[in-house]
Amino acid sequence: IPQVCWALDALIKHRLLTRAQEQEHGFDPEAHPLAPTDHLRQGLLHWGAFTRGWADAPRPSGWLSEVPALRLDRGPAPAEDFAQDDLRGGVTLSSNDFRTPSALFRSLPIAASSVVAEPNVVSGWCATAAGLTHGHPEVWSTTALVGLLVGHHLTEVFRFGPWAALDAASTIRWFFRDMPENPSAKRLLQAVSSPLWSRDLLAALSPDDTSVSVLAGALYLFERARTLRPASIRVLAASAADPHAVASLAAALVG
Repeated sequence: IPQVCWALDALIKHRLLTRAQEQEHGFDPEAHPLAPTDHLRQGLLHWGAFTRGWADAPRPSGWLSEVPALRLDRGPAPAEDFAQDDLRGGVTLSSNDFRTPSALFRSLPIAASSVVAEPNVVSGWCATAAGLTHGHPEVWSTTALVGLLVGHHLTEVFRFGPWAALDAASTIRWFFRDMPENPSAKRLLQAVSSPLWSRDLLAALSPDDTSVSVLAGALYLFERARTLRPASIRVLAASAADPHAVASLAAALVG
């Protein structure tokens, strides 16, 4: 949650800057909005300084720095801790090989930017943001997919109203259209197309704490928990290898 809050703070600052530039230079409907990468990097540094106690990271200011709950250590963050030197040095792509799911959650507020940028553009922003802390291609692709999935859905809601349905299967097929035999594609499509609920199948779809495993478990749970409250979703996620991450992502998709 703290990383998501600082990502959202960074996106607000980026949008304010973009808006000011549009007012100064005029709005060009043909131009793609600038990627928020630098602001998101700064947000991660603020998170590290505020929550992890990173030395030499810039200290945050503003109302978020006054929220005690955001100071709490929420557990291991190996990719982010490893990447702190890269973040301080302005490196765009971290050199580690972690596949942890934390970048998936940071991609959710980025995907909400689809109301001011095309979903495919926002999908690229999500992958780039993931690269700040994760060097494994699997994390880039899963965050890009989340950005496209959520961004497209929010665009549909913005245009046509809250009755627009989130169609995960169509988005997954389009995303992997040139790689139909990709193992991640097969697992994710199985997650959204399996008709029956099974704790054993959830365990098979989500056997570890990698990003694709957490996303597969969350999508499987989402398809069967659209009307449930978060507490019920947490109970159903128990058979996943990382039940907290799976339940949190599924609940976010439901929301």
